[in-house]
Amino acid sequence: MINPIKKRIFIALLILLGTSFIWLPIVNAYVKNESTVPPVGSIEDEPFSNQSSKAVTMIEVTLNNGSGGKALSNGSGVIIELTATDFYVLTNYHVVSIDGYYPETIKIMDYLGNYYYGDLMIDNQILDIASYSYDLALIKVVRTETLIEVALPSSKEITLGMLVHSIGYPGKERKFTSGNVLQMEEIESLPFETIVHNAEISQGSSGGALLDSTGYLLGLNKSVTTNVVDGSFVSAQAIPLVKIKEYLQLFNIAYGG
Repeated sequence: MINPIKKRIFIALLILLGTSFIWLPIVNAYVKNESTVPPVGSIEDEPFSNQSSKAVTMIEVTLNNGSGGKALSNGSGVIIELTATDFYVLTNYHVVSIDGYYPETIKIMDYLGNYYYGDLMIDNQILDIASYSYDLALIKVVRTETLIEVALPSSKEITLGMLVHSIGYPGKERKFTSGNVLQMEEIESLPFETIVHNAEISQGSSGGALLDSTGYLLGLNKSVTTNVVDGSFVSAQAIPLVKIKEYLQLFNIAYGG
């Protein structure tokens, strides 16, 4: 659970952003170690191949505890900013961080199978607390000559029953699923409401895109609820676009204008 000092700093940060939240306790997410396997699946298998779906990436993180111990984390990410020299990938904080470990290498794979190495843009206590609290993390990657696409933000209002699509790399395999928004709900690990939907995701989908019916970014998938009896998928939670924009303001990124 986040300590009182971190809580006060985060609340002050929210005030600076012009935002007020009901505080809920933060719970660390478990990162499963996985061995490297070749990714399969492609954007051509999806119902639409627009700019935002091309912005979804796979992320592989090697973590070090400073004493020779290592851990692996796999997840997904979304490219949200592009400059002349770099591009920026947004993912979940729990994809790049685990208690007692720090990210040693962060490898990004784009939809064409090109690999890049990135640097975590969390370099001070305020950004660390905010990233931990939002469960978001920003990664900077040096741009090459390969084609880079940026996710376009949705302008749609979130409504119950609206059609949504999830794209990510569970098991290091690109996967596209469709479903509907079930509700907006507060969950224990975040101090704001998430989008609850049934476009199936699983281990490795964390940080992947939740798109609206036209393929524009509506949120970032974070977690999943499963059946307590057989472990089957029940629903998923995604961080909404409004909170993504708040977080990116800390890096002076005005996502979507």
